[in-house]
Amino acid sequence: MELLSQMISALTPVVVPAMLAGLKRLFQAVPRPLLPALAVLAGAGVDWVNQALTGAGAGAAWGGVLGALGITVRELFVRIREELSKP
Repeated sequence: MELLSQMISALTPVVVPAMLAGLKRLFQAVPRPLLPALAVLAGAGVDWVNQALTGAGAGAAWGGVLGALGITVRELFVRIREELSKP
């Protein structure tokens, strides 16, 4: 179970932006400035699920940090894609 817990924690920065993208598509009225706060909450939620499933986890605060990291990673990929698409 420890390995599963570590995998979930490692994938949190990938899962959170995907969750927020889905949320944004379902509810298009979600304001952009609210997304970073939602990322922190979603990261904490993913860690809560991790703790419920495996009995282990990094803690809600660390889950929030991982959620925020997910937004940072997403923005990094957006910037790289923009730079590569310039003529």
